[in-house]
Amino acid sequence: MSRADRFDHVLVGGGLQGCLLAHALAHHRRDARVLLVERGSDLCGNHTWSFHDSDIPERTRVWFDPLVDYRWPGYHVRFPGLSRRVGIPYATISSAGLREATRWRPSRNDPPTAPWSFGSA
Repeated sequence: MSRADRFDHVLVGGGLQGCLLAHALAHHRRDARVLLVERGSDLCGNHTWSFHDSDIPERTRVWFDPLVDYRWPGYHVRFPGLSRRVGIPYATISSAGLREATRWRPSRNDPPTAPWSFGSA
């Protein structure tokens, strides 16, 4: 194995967790060499992940927020005979948006400074 084939981190599984971990590593360890391996044909699958804005720690927002596709100030919950508004901000990340950011750069605002490799097993 040549030096060019060595990585500081090898992430197996390019789903939500693997892609988010790759972004976190890119932010915290810009010089790290990361290999993200996915068995399927596309990184990040084909999903939409929605979450309460308060689920994301403040310290992660610098690298996490650029991945968010859409935000709502709150939402309505409706069942037969019951309805209420939840005033907790809500956000969504799509597979397509996460895949775009993962394939080309660690964040949508910064070009990569570390070597990145992505592949299929």
